[in-house]
Amino acid sequence: MVGSSTVNSESFKVTTSSDREIRLTRLFNAPRRLVFDAMTKPEHVKQWWGCLGAGYSVPVCEIDFRPGGAWRFVNRHPKGEVAFHGEYREITPPSRLVFTEIFEQFPDSVSVVTTEFSDEDGKTRLTVTVRYPSLEIRDTVIASGMSKGAGISYDRLEDLVAPEGVETSRLDTGYGRDVHHWPPPYRPVLALLTHTVPTSDSGVEAFMPLPARVPARLARSPDSASGTG
Repeated sequence: MVGSSTVNSESFKVTTSSDREIRLTRLFNAPRRLVFDAMTKPEHVKQWWGCLGAGYSVPVCEIDFRPGGAWRFVNRHPKGEVAFHGEYREITPPSRLVFTEIFEQFPDSVSVVTTEFSDEDGKTRLTVTVRYPSLEIRDTVIASGMSKGAGISYDRLEDLVAPEGVETSRLDTGYGRDVHHWPPPYRPVLALLTHTVPTSDSGVEAFMPLPARVPARLARSPDSASGTG
């Protein structure tokens, strides 16, 4: 994303893979398990999903992480609130998620989101493909300016795992807070996406990742007072 100093921000790309699809890709400097957990644990999702700046929060983050289980998120922004919900279709930790997504303002429009996590020498390549009900809806999403909001959300996800130069990570891996005590696959943790929400006077749209809940082995935030994980 132009103007961002966040690690790997420049790797974020948005393309149209078919007449009804949008594909987003980004590299993260963390193992797949950490990225997967940060995108699927409610207490972590609330810290980055649609968090575009001051005045943005996620007061509702409900996840029933199983095939057929439901999810629902509410994004609070300076002008009000917007909500999304859906159902998980496939779950293969830490490599793949498939779920439906409905923007509650338009309940008859159901999109299908496929999220893939690929290992690249200990880093993670995230590929999110969103299939919309029609070409018209896909083009409406593109025209909304979603790519800017998507980039911001992914940068916040990167920051969640390890703000550069600060401790190691805000995720608890179970190996303690000193990175030197972590096994080699977890030492390069510097990082850890998706839908369009009209949220800002500036025209920035919150393109937010759709979560899911996963095994609680790696993800417990020291700041988390609640969560369904």
